[in-house]
Amino acid sequence: FFVLDEAQFAADGLPTAFHPDPGASPILVEILNIWDSHHSIGSASFVVAGTEIPFKIFEEPNVAEHLGWTSDTGAFDEKSLQENYPHRFLPPSFSGSTSDEEFMCRAWHWTRGRHRYTAALVENLIVSGFQSPHRF
Repeated sequence: FFVLDEAQFAADGLPTAFHPDPGASPILVEILNIWDSHHSIGSASFVVAGTEIPFKIFEEPNVAEHLGWTSDTGAFDEKSLQENYPHRFLPPSFSGSTSDEEFMCRAWHWTRGRHRYTAALVENLIVSGFQSPHRF
């Protein structure tokens, strides 16, 4: 995974870095285009997350053609809905294991309804190589 979190700062920041008209080509557009130029590196997924990322960025003709917009993370107000989010990032060997079940119970208890905390929890699990999930 390639992850850019808090991408709203890249959408708003340096509005004239790549184009003289403010907002015409924010740095986020350039990041997306560079990532898109490397889309053939296998089955890597690109995740751009943040709040208030302007949808119009993804409608521009000069933005990465292989990227799509989604905002369907849900409300995380049901345990099964919250579990669906981390499972998109977990390897099959972890999913369904005892460690996975214990991790999901803790995630539901501590991060219920909280997208950013859930994302941080999943990030820590990925960074740790899925070792000792009981610590998260």
